[in-house]
Amino acid sequence: MCDLLVLDDDPLVRTILVDALREEGLDAVGAGVEAEALGVLRDGQPPKVFVTDLDLGTRRNGFVVAGIARMLFPAVPIIYITGRPDSLQGRVLDQHETVLHKPFRPSELVALVRTLMAQAAPP
Repeated sequence: MCDLLVLDDDPLVRTILVDALREEGLDAVGAGVEAEALGVLRDGQPPKVFVTDLDLGTRRNGFVVAGIARMLFPAVPIIYITGRPDSLQGRVLDQHETVLHKPFRPSELVALVRTLMAQAAPP
C-alpha cells in the first residue's frame, strides 16, 4: 500500500508533486496514464489518498478514474487538481472529495494530504 497515488499526465507536474510528497516522508506513487493508476489501485491495498488531475489528455477525465477508484475503495479521499475551474461546473463533491486549483504550491498539497490522512485515520 502507498500513502498516495498521484495521477497526472504532465510528467513535470507529476514529478514535482511526487517528489514534494516524498520529501515530507510520504510514500507517493506517480502514474501518468489511467491504466497505470488503475493497476496500482487494483493491486489490492487502497492508497490513503488519491490525487488526480481532471484533464488527463484523454476521453476519460479524473472524475471517471476517481469513480473507478471509489468502486474499489469507497472511502478513499480524493483530491482533484485542475487549472480549469469550469470543469467543476455542476459537480457536487461528497465529503471524501476536495479540489486544489492550479497553480498551487506543492506545500499546499502536502498540507491538504496530511489533513485528509488525519481525518481518515482510525481514532
